[in-house]
Amino acid sequence: MNSNPSKKILVTGANGFIGKNLIIHLNELTDTEVICFGRNNNNDELISLINKSAFVFHLAGENRPKDISA
Repeated sequence: MNSNPSKKILVTGANGFIGKNLIIHLNELTDTEVICFGRNNNNDELISLINKSAFVFHLAGENRPKDISA
């Protein structure tokens, strides 16, 4: 995180391949604070994090079925 961010950016799916790489690049910006949301976070936190954020990259999703016979 940066010392004096002017805007906060929320990344959902932060632990996924795209999320991790996006966060690396966002952390290079000097005027932002990156907020990460992943599977280990509680869904109740999400509304609060959205309200604090100026922008949301919504990358969360499930790309593999739990039951391959479906």
